[in-house]
Amino acid sequence: FNRARFDLPFFPSCVPTRMISLLSRAASDDGDETDPGCKKRFCCGMWTAKELIGFVLGILFAVCLPFFELSPEFPQASIMLAIAFFISTFWVCEVLPLAVTSLFPIVFIPIAGIASAKSVATSYWSWIHMLFVGAFLVDIAIEHVDLPKRLALLILSKVGVRQPGLVLASFLFTAWILSMFCSNTATSLMLVPFASGLLDTAMGEARNLQAIDGSEDSSSDGESDDARDHVSRRVRHLEHFSIGIFLAIAFGATSGGVATLIGTPPNGILAGQEILKNTLTFDKWSAFALPVSSMLLCLE
Repeated sequence: FNRARFDLPFFPSCVPTRMISLLSRAASDDGDETDPGCKKRFCCGMWTAKELIGFVLGILFAVCLPFFELSPEFPQASIMLAIAFFISTFWVCEVLPLAVTSLFPIVFIPIAGIASAKSVATSYWSWIHMLFVGAFLVDIAIEHVDLPKRLALLILSKVGVRQPGLVLASFLFTAWILSMFCSNTATSLMLVPFASGLLDTAMGEARNLQAIDGSEDSSSDGESDDARDHVSRRVRHLEHFSIGIFLAIAFGATSGGVATLIGTPPNGILAGQEILKNTLTFDKWSAFALPVSSMLLCLE
């Protein structure tokens, strides 16, 4: 990197190197383990308190809700409601592994006579699910090569950090571009640690300067007060700028995710609806949504 571009009042000159070191240390940490005290088990060690509560609530929902008639025209609606609450309770409380709970509909819905096993099974796999699988594989590859970090550093090395607006626009544009080709949630998760490390390093340098200026005695009280005020303003500006960076990542990822079917899962779910009969293709969606996404980027 051209360090002259980073040797500026807004960021310290050692930001890129220290930021990468910080991210490497953070990635190598395993994290704290959960306190064993909150994992006390009941029923011969089968369940935790949360799982036991979820199991009891799920059974109560499954037994009681079918007796509430929602509609005389559709008597099976109350049974479907009971199944939905039962499965949701097991999901929320993680009574069983999520993958196991997700297979409950293919068992209970045919048994209740709501739909055939064939129709339920076909809902578990379609072209839209394959599209999501491909998008998730792209997400994994992008994360493996640290593409968001590399792209953001490339842009910052070109525009520098003298102008805070350009730094903010760099993160906004990076999030917007990447979220078109991978999930906007994954884009945010990959960019936020990078931005956080950069900002934490800059904030640490600014606070160090604030501490040094506060400990040094000056021959002129007026000059000392002016220096402290300057450093304090610098810290406040960095705090406000940090909020702006994170908002830029969020808004950029949101607007970029609108542009393609794989940018955000709801787009693909809409395209896979039976009422559309697979008429909403990738190119048709992009032709409609890309101008909207570009307009949102300009407004941001």
